[in-house]
Amino acid sequence: MIQPGAGPTSSTIALGRVRAIGLDTNAFGSKHLSLERLSDLVRRAKKHGSLEVWIPESVLWEWAEHAAAEHKTAVVALERLRRAGLTTSTLASKTVDKVLEDLRASLDKVGPPLKVLPVDDVARAALRDQIMLQGPAKTRHAKDGSLVKTGAADSAHLRAFCAEGDDDSGLYVVVSQDNDATRAFKSWDIAAPRIFSSVHDAIRTVFEMVPTDDAVQAKCLAFLATQIDDVSLGSLKGDVEEDLYDGQYEGEFANVGAYADIPRHPVGLNAVEVDRTNGFVTGTMFALANVTAEGVTQDTWGDSTVQEWAEIVAAQVTVTCTFDLEDGEPQSVTIDTDEGTTRRPTTEFLSPDDAFNEVLDAMTTLPGLSDLEWLEARDGERRLELKVLGAELTVELSGRPSEDWEIQATYGGRDVTLACRFLNDGYTDREGGFPSHFGLSCDVAGPFGNNPVWAINLLVLANDQWESLQERPDH
Repeated sequence: MIQPGAGPTSSTIALGRVRAIGLDTNAFGSKHLSLERLSDLVRRAKKHGSLEVWIPESVLWEWAEHAAAEHKTAVVALERLRRAGLTTSTLASKTVDKVLEDLRASLDKVGPPLKVLPVDDVARAALRDQIMLQGPAKTRHAKDGSLVKTGAADSAHLRAFCAEGDDDSGLYVVVSQDNDATRAFKSWDIAAPRIFSSVHDAIRTVFEMVPTDDAVQAKCLAFLATQIDDVSLGSLKGDVEEDLYDGQYEGEFANVGAYADIPRHPVGLNAVEVDRTNGFVTGTMFALANVTAEGVTQDTWGDSTVQEWAEIVAAQVTVTCTFDLEDGEPQSVTIDTDEGTTRRPTTEFLSPDDAFNEVLDAMTTLPGLSDLEWLEARDGERRLELKVLGAELTVELSGRPSEDWEIQATYGGRDVTLACRFLNDGYTDREGGFPSHFGLSCDVAGPFGNNPVWAINLLVLANDQWESLQERPDH
């Protein structure tokens, strides 16, 4: 039972005492379990040696309910597609109890230090919170306009953490995107544990990540180049999903997914930090790939379901990834699936300065260039000589960043030229909003020309594939 005033007197808790990471229902960015990411977190905690991963039983119930709803939608969608002659696949129905049973079996396979926390001893207090609108409880409007009290499940999650930590909030941290968590601890008159909005942020802090050196970043990028076509990047969000809804059908889509096609080309890695004690590296990877979104919706007349697609060629794909190191060498990579984003190629800018800065920002994701600035370019300096991956990258500027300009980059005996040129008056961006006066282009074909912002990075990281990449068709 939570005792008022128990635990530290400040919500700013030293992480040196932390012995567990508690997961709320939305810890993985949605109300669904990501077994791959959970397994990675447990593996890291096990290697650390003194950390547990806590999942309240009530969180497991919510994951099961959400998964069962998704499963039911998938069963219905597949049956409609089968009737339309578009697939021969089928999917057996599952009750929510069966889904819960399967989830428990999956967690059993993950094993220690994963720990499912019972909620029997806190269920009465959690229900009391909801009825009396205490802790995380609140009211919301039902469809009929009446007010409904909610929050018993959230209270059970948090009270389970408190019970397992003996009311000492310095012994654990919580991963939750629910703003009610802090309010709940305040209502109970105890100090809140440290709350992180994502598993990635908790890992970076709890595992004492520190900035990595350029050599480790380079090794991770090289390893990515050999693995990226063989790992799942999960379902991607961002521009490609927006394009799906911009199609000919105006209804809601079901079973929406967006996936990076093969081949994929890593073009950068930043925010790289390393846990040298436990041998892990985290970072944000940027890659170019054709990305396809698909979903099921009703046709214009509502008579049948149709499958709709949208594609972005040479899209920028951004995902967070974790590398497992052994003797300083990457051995495996885990992607934070279902949190990746897509961005369509940017070729139109409000000013030439914007285009110039975008290219420089992309270059900062190369090893050794994280602090790259070229302020002198505005004062007439026209040439940069940089060391990247043990070779010289030469960048020569014609013109000034504030007007029409060209950049020629040379690396490994090969070169690429970017050009920023003034466009005709009245040209507008694809949303028809503010005028887009300057266009950015590249002098080679393939993914270079389709996404010129990343052309210099591709020149460096895919130098040995230079000719074959240029020969690839744009679509």
